[in-house]
Amino acid sequence: MSEAGISRYLDSRRGLQSVRTILRLGAALLVVSLSWLVAAGAQDRTPTAKVGALWLTTPELAAPWLEALRQGFRSLGYVEGQNLTILARYAGGDSARFGALIDDLLDAQVDVLLAVPQAVPVAMMRTSTVPIVSASFRDPVAQGVVSSLARPGGNVTGLSLQSPELSAKRVALALEILPHIKRIAVLFDSTSNAAVDQAKSTERAAQHLGLRCRLFWARDPRSLQDAIAAILGYSPQLLMIIDSSLTVGNRRWLASTAIQAKIPLTAEDASFAEAGALFTYGASSLDAYRRAASYVDKLIKGAKAGELPIEQPTRFEYVLNATTADTLGIRVPQSVLLRADRVIR
Repeated sequence: MSEAGISRYLDSRRGLQSVRTILRLGAALLVVSLSWLVAAGAQDRTPTAKVGALWLTTPELAAPWLEALRQGFRSLGYVEGQNLTILARYAGGDSARFGALIDDLLDAQVDVLLAVPQAVPVAMMRTSTVPIVSASFRDPVAQGVVSSLARPGGNVTGLSLQSPELSAKRVALALEILPHIKRIAVLFDSTSNAAVDQAKSTERAAQHLGLRCRLFWARDPRSLQDAIAAILGYSPQLLMIIDSSLTVGNRRWLASTAIQAKIPLTAEDASFAEAGALFTYGASSLDAYRRAASYVDKLIKGAKAGELPIEQPTRFEYVLNATTADTLGIRVPQSVLLRADRVIR
């Protein structure tokens, strides 16, 4: 090949390589552009939401549940300050404040109102158009806020933590760990119809198993202290607590008081076991608040609250606090330890 031919060949090779380089760069840019467009499209499909969240307790006590709610929203593509605004309000243990707090949230034109079960009837009197969601119903049909679990009707929907066999199961589990007990106390929030019903159900289950059972009620933080003083005077061999905003909000104080008095304590939500209860058995309220975000998402996208079924728990968590058992000198059978979903040490 002549020198001129070699030169032309090399020029053609360099030109081909340049073309390939340009094509590779173009392909890379195309991939980046398409990825950006897909991400932008996903962002566009996540609607903008303004959510009012109402708790009976204080900001400090409600913080774990608010964070669980935020986790649920983040998993659905919501970002606070961009396409999500959460307006949180707290009654500080005073249910008489519900009306004013709900009015405040409605004046702020929230798209959805997320409320504790005790506040739902008050919210229903304030609005028939803004969807109302509760993440911790016990028995919303008995409470009179929905027509049925399958088709709630009206503007209310949400999740229930209640299961008919829960009370009997907790009493049976307690007897496996503490087979010698004969006398138990049950503490419940008298302002919650569902808590009252479950306390009575627990009493029946205990009596069926040959246990003496006394019910103690509270309606606010002050009467809660009085109830605990009465329980300590009764000297039960087991304290069973019915979960509600009042009791869960004061779980650390309740657990530490029971440990100091050498009284084993059991409740439903795992947060009690983490606070020092001997064991808990029930549906997770934190999981329920994470799930509640999906209800809000559906409502924002046009679903009707009255057509969204009330979700019932399908999984119950059994959490055992081995450290508390050691502190109280309780020897937990190996069979019980093996069945626990989680053991806290």
